[in-house]
Amino acid sequence: LQRAQWAANVVSTCRVEDSGNPEQGEGWATAMKQIALQACESAEQAMVNCRTNARAIFKMLPLPAQALGDKRSRVPCKFFETGMCFKGEECPLSHDPRDKTPRPLMHKRPEECRFYAQGKCIRGESCTFAHGAEQLATIVILREENERSKKPKMESSGPYGTNGMGLGPGPRPGDWDCPGCGDL
Repeated sequence: LQRAQWAANVVSTCRVEDSGNPEQGEGWATAMKQIALQACESAEQAMVNCRTNARAIFKMLPLPAQALGDKRSRVPCKFFETGMCFKGEECPLSHDPRDKTPRPLMHKRPEECRFYAQGKCIRGESCTFAHGAEQLATIVILREENERSKKPKMESSGPYGTNGMGLGPGPRPGDWDCPGCGDL
């Protein structure tokens, strides 16, 4: 299609000077312009037919996305981003722009992305895996710090624990830690 459009454009802007030879005169140029325009129109019609047929075929095929219902992959569809995804709602990949938002390091898996290592990860910062050894180390450190902060403070004061009721060490439900000093 692009070549036919280019040829039609070039031929339509071409001017023929009278050389005295009837084979290369105005009639020849007009015929060439008509041929190029017909080729362009034929290419456009072929493209429209191809897209229509592709959509019809995709609708007839049983796709995993139809069986899964609304459960779609969070991997972005690269064809949708360029406006060339013909599968539409049947596409198993994500058309949701939220799946392209950067993922915080705390929410990434502590494993290296195998596609990033090959230079083929299409998810970028929204990938659920670490991109490189440095990011992997940061994720591991953040997860360790998060685990440490989740563990309750086990302080014992006397034989009955911190609550004085013989229920053992540790905070009771409803206890509150002061953010300023950390006191109960």
